[in-house]
Amino acid sequence: MDDAGRLAHARHLNPRRAPQPIRLGAILYKLSRPRLGAPLPGKCRCKKTTRQKGPHVGHPMEIGWRHIPMGGVAWWCRPPGSIFVAEPSQRTSKGPMTSKKRRRRKFPHEFWHQKLRGLKRTPHNDANLDAIRCATRGDAAGGARMVVNISSAHIPSFCNETANAGARPYKNIYDLQRLGVGKEPSATRRRVDTALPLPPGKRAEDMYFGAVEISGTGIRFYGDICLVLKPTEVEGDTLILETNSYDLEREPLVSLISRAQDQSAKRRLFAKAMSGRWDNDRGDMVASKVFQMLGQRERLFTLGQIAEAVRDDEDYVEVIRAGTFDANDLEEVRLQPEDAAVELRIAEQLRNGMPPSLAEVQWGRDRRRAEMALRALGIPVRVVTTPGRTKTT
Repeated sequence: MDDAGRLAHARHLNPRRAPQPIRLGAILYKLSRPRLGAPLPGKCRCKKTTRQKGPHVGHPMEIGWRHIPMGGVAWWCRPPGSIFVAEPSQRTSKGPMTSKKRRRRKFPHEFWHQKLRGLKRTPHNDANLDAIRCATRGDAAGGARMVVNISSAHIPSFCNETANAGARPYKNIYDLQRLGVGKEPSATRRRVDTALPLPPGKRAEDMYFGAVEISGTGIRFYGDICLVLKPTEVEGDTLILETNSYDLEREPLVSLISRAQDQSAKRRLFAKAMSGRWDNDRGDMVASKVFQMLGQRERLFTLGQIAEAVRDDEDYVEVIRAGTFDANDLEEVRLQPEDAAVELRIAEQLRNGMPPSLAEVQWGRDRRRAEMALRALGIPVRVVTTPGRTKTT
């Protein structure tokens, strides 16, 4: 149907065949469609209620923001993809709705408790959701912690700077660059840091990255020593991401960003969508990840299953802390049992006259020096043998 046909069809609409709340919107949409070429939508996605306190069925008004009186109530209607949820304004005689009365909807799954509404309401799902939230509570008795992995070769200098009250005992890539001992941050790193929704007044140079862990040993790729921060050292408004921030530069997000006219704005939108805060969103964000990993099933999740799903290899929930830390901020240090076994194997080879490689010998020495430096400061060092509960006799 051409534009003239659509216009003729709109003129012959019978207003009495549609309920009053959708009548005017349908007619205006038909009249505006020849100009905008917009597809005919289904039900309007606006969330509002009528004066009779019933659900608003919706009108196909997708031509942009309009202040339209319908049924005695003035509605603000949004275009497709708008981040604002339309709401009824005050009565027409009182003028348009002010900006304070609009609710901002930043992204469909930004509010993590809303993402969990897709779960089936079964007794097992409810019990598992409570178990996940309890496991990630993060109090003094246990639970979620921020962990940072570092190579054992750097532990002695980290402990020395703590003992000497150094300004930045733990350093990020920007600190290393200023000291002249590290390479310059890559363009990818800078693009990601620019997109992150950092706290007000904070710069990328002030941020330090870690992961959420319950009983594991962190991401081995970044180092064989897992530093576990005390729960009091992570502020409630600390930024967390549902995945690695570098996923903004990987598929499939990088393809979606590259097709946008303003790639920086699109990258910031995705970063905002995957973000939350430590206190408010940690439990629901982790619960969403655990249910994706383990699925909805008629069996109860164990603590070990939850802990392994929270951090599965390099698939983790990222923590971005404002400000560095030192050894006094650590609750404990965790070692992987595989690394402990390799360390014993190297020592056994040396005793039996079967010398290992020079790299293995150096790694074993770094491990011993790291543990001695940590224990000298009174920091507990333990080998994690299981992610689940343990029982002492």
